[in-house]
Amino acid sequence: MKLQRFRKDRQHYNRKETIIEICKKHFYPEDIFEDMHRRKRELVFRRFVTMYLLREFTKLSLAEIGFIFGKDHATALHGYRTISDYMDIDPETQSIVVPIRNEIIKVLDVIDETEASIHEQLIYYKEMNKKLIDRDLYRKQQLILARKDLRLVPDKYIDKIKKSIETCMSPL
Repeated sequence: MKLQRFRKDRQHYNRKETIIEICKKHFYPEDIFEDMHRRKRELVFRRFVTMYLLREFTKLSLAEIGFIFGKDHATALHGYRTISDYMDIDPETQSIVVPIRNEIIKVLDVIDETEASIHEQLIYYKEMNKKLIDRDLYRKQQLILARKDLRLVPDKYIDKIKKSIETCMSPL
């Protein structure tokens, strides 16, 4: 359960950072975090586009999205709704947001494939670890049984049997 929660948190972090970096790259040279307290239309629009894309591609709450920009959840909600409305009616907004969205989709597909392969590797190693633990438990049980049986064996054979058991029990 904790592993799944960790993976989800890491996935949201990766997605969040990826989306922010793509938006920064697209709006270069002006940074979307520049002049956070100014309400110039161009600056607010960049922040709103980033908020909109964060909401679309992650499961971050509005409060978390607002916190990224030093704003509250109401501002994040207003930004999301504003860009969402503009996407329906304004071709200029579509021409700005759609290329960013397409680039995000391409990058996130690569990230998802990488995380899927990592997940498959984790499952493989988990299964291998289980097999090794099972093998060790089986060997310990056999050793216990052998020790019990040694009580019935004459003393002159005990050392030879112990050596053969230890060589069998040594790690591969």
